[in-house]
Amino acid sequence: MRPIVVQSLRPQATVEIWTGGGRRFSAADTAADLVTMQIHRSTDGSPGTFALTLTARQYRDGSWAERVRPMDYVEIRASNGATQPDGRLPIRMRGFVTNAMQAFSIGAQGGPTRSVTLNGQDYTKIFGMNQVKYVWQTDPMAAMEQAWGLTLRYHIPPDVSTVRQMAEAVSRGLMRPFLAAFRQATGIPAPDYRMDVTIPDRFGIPFVVVEPYTGSFWDLFRYFQSAPLGECFIWDAPDAPVVTYRIAPFKDAAGNVVSPAVSPVLGPTDARFALAEGQDLGYSDNEVYNYFFVWSDLAPMVGFTQYAYVVKGKNPLVERASLLRFGFRPLLVDAPLVTPFTTGANKRAQPPQEAANEFAYYLERTQGHNETLASGSLQAHGSEEFIPGRYVRIADEGLTAYLQTVDEQFDFLGAGNPQWTATLGLVRGQA
Repeated sequence: MRPIVVQSLRPQATVEIWTGGGRRFSAADTAADLVTMQIHRSTDGSPGTFALTLTARQYRDGSWAERVRPMDYVEIRASNGATQPDGRLPIRMRGFVTNAMQAFSIGAQGGPTRSVTLNGQDYTKIFGMNQVKYVWQTDPMAAMEQAWGLTLRYHIPPDVSTVRQMAEAVSRGLMRPFLAAFRQATGIPAPDYRMDVTIPDRFGIPFVVVEPYTGSFWDLFRYFQSAPLGECFIWDAPDAPVVTYRIAPFKDAAGNVVSPAVSPVLGPTDARFALAEGQDLGYSDNEVYNYFFVWSDLAPMVGFTQYAYVVKGKNPLVERASLLRFGFRPLLVDAPLVTPFTTGANKRAQPPQEAANEFAYYLERTQGHNETLASGSLQAHGSEEFIPGRYVRIADEGLTAYLQTVDEQFDFLGAGNPQWTATLGLVRGQA
């Protein structure tokens, strides 16, 4: 018989908004009008999003739909009672408004219900809206400029050869100057972000293949995450947003993180079931793999994905017992983290076959037993501890699972009875 555990939870949330001209709406300014809040975050590289529903109350300067404009800055904080040393609630998301929409609907009683919704994204917004574009002139240099666009037009050094160098170059030359100019132009004190790159420098990248790249800076970053090997996402630490690049910290069948991945910066946390318990966790053979092969992705430069160097050693790796049970299930990865090009700037770069062998081994250890790993969703009490990219212990099921997505709902319902729930997208659950 499961023992009864009484939990005392006191969910709280605050929202602060900074608008153009440096005007600040404090947590006290927004508190009386907040109705609901939704937040979504994931490790898959998609933008983190928020949606704030407020009353349509009219002030001297209008409703919240008139007070707030696109690219105004928002800080969302929430907790079950814990506070930071400065007395404030822990940060849940920093982001920028995409739109401020005034809406009304006809309720069951026939009268209109009016509200304002502020939709926005976390710091992936500024990486996504800044685009690499070229306006080529008709001159003899056009062909060279097109082939070396990132270097000639955006001043990214041509000898960039690691993910760390690429991220730092784009940040130093493009994104941080944008944020500084944004702060100066708007008076909005949006903080700078910091980089957390743990992909070892020995995995070189052929940056030359994306020299003619066009598109958002965020998609350029995501190209070098090389999923399913790597991850690129943003989470909010107490001091700053953190742009994270890493080999996905997945575990083998014994529960150990497989090299070259390292354990997440944030350690495991616990999930407490919500009052209306809900879960959909189970096992599947949808993602069974038993043949693992990694090669260099040179498609942007040479027009095809498979770079034909000699296959030997541990690449490919085959799970023969799985073949007999599930049939041929290949996982073929074309990775920019395996490059046949080495430069003097990256003297530690591995030969491509060694890098491919190491990644194939990683894939076999982490993906070769997927049918034994639980996945699905779990509804739990909201918590400041639920940050995608860490492991979650679920004592009720005897599992520890990787937290891939978090969808939160905060219903303010007046100061006396707020409700905070979270739907956790969990993968790789094992006892």
